[in-house]
This record gives sequence, structure tokens and C-alpha cells, in this order.
Amino acid sequence: MMSTFSLTDQDETNKAFTLIKTVVFKTFVQCFQFKLLNDILFLSSRLAKTGIIHTDFCTFCQVSSETVEHFFFQCTHSSDFWTKFEYYWFAVTKEQRKLKYKHIILGILDEKSDLLNYFIVLGKVVAKTIVYPCFLFLKL
Repeated sequence: MMSTFSLTDQDETNKAFTLIKTVVFKTFVQCFQFKLLNDILFLSSRLAKTGIIHTDFCTFCQVSSETVEHFFFQCTHSSDFWTKFEYYWFAVTKEQRKLKYKHIILGILDEKSDLLNYFIVLGKVVAKTIVYPCFLFLKL
């Protein structure tokens, strides 16, 4: 996963891995981000490769293969969520932010974005651990 992003130096890579420890103290959330950064989350694309499910299509949109990039950024449902999040962030803080894929996966690697990073991580965790399983259950 980390090779997807062109991080400028070792310091930036270290920030991406240590950011979660400064933003969130719950071990479950830290483990989730670790799995995401190391590309060991099990989404439909990986579950289909292992034969656990029959298709690798996105659980929500049924259009593309459910990869990390699609699930957290490209899917119309994810895209809508992040757009609404950006509007909410602006309404609360008066700070305009356009989140890129890199921001959603790694976080914003500067010194003043801890609160924003906290909300980004919560958005990912809720999507994967609450919404996704509920949606799968309703499809059964």
C-alpha cells in the first residue's frame, strides 16, 4: 500500500505509520490503520481470490472490483461520504479541505491536522467495521 504513494523521504513514511498513535488511543483503531497501511484488509477483491466469496465486485455499487482504493475513495458511496465530510468540516472549522486518496489512507502529514486526521480515521473505521458488515448482512 505504501508504494502507491510517493512519500518524499523516510521521515514522511515514519509519520504515516506513527500518526495514528498520536491521533487515536484505541488499540482497535490503531490496528485497523496498520492493516490498511500494510494492505492486509480483507475486502471483496481479496476474499474472491481466496474463494471465500464468488465475485470481487464492490459490495455497495456492484460496478468495480472492491479494492482499498475503490472502497475508501472511488466508489460513488465513498465519494459522496467524503464530499459531505468536506462540507461538514468547512461548516465547523471554516477551513476548506479537498481530500485526496493519499489523505484518506495515510492522513494529513502535517503538525496541525490531528483533529481532521481523527475524523478521517473514524470515517474509515465506521465504513469498514459497521456499515460494511450491516450491508453484507442485509444482502444475505
